[in-house]
Amino acid sequence: MARGVVSAADGTKKMRAVQVRLLADEVRDDLEHVEPYGFTSEPKEDEQPEAFALFFGGDRSHGIVFCVADRRFRLKNMKPGEVAIYDDLGQKVYLTRDGLVIETPGTLTATVAKNATVTVGGNLTAEVAGDAALKASSVKL
Repeated sequence: MARGVVSAADGTKKMRAVQVRLLADEVRDDLEHVEPYGFTSEPKEDEQPEAFALFFGGDRSHGIVFCVADRRFRLKNMKPGEVAIYDDLGQKVYLTRDGLVIETPGTLTATVAKNATVTVGGNLTAEVAGDAALKASSVKL
């Protein structure tokens, strides 16, 4: 097992390949970055994201990276059991103990191919700084 930093990544392959600079300046190219099903991310290539690699039988010729982490952007002060997806821009989907928080400094787009239902057991508040538009064949209030 070895620890290092990501210096390059190729996310165009079926399984991302990363170049990792390990301790003592050992560079390994084309290590496969194994990710959990349903989740993917593209690491920054500034030698700040940390990589954790495994080399089976100690053979350094064909290893895998099982985790890439970037402590600069990790959310802190989460409560036990909470989960979040986040990036370097401050965007996040945060499953808190109290509910779901979605934040972005950019645009939020939701596309629903069929029907959408929103049920609110309490109050509903919408604040819009600019214009608001509703386009529908009919509206029932």
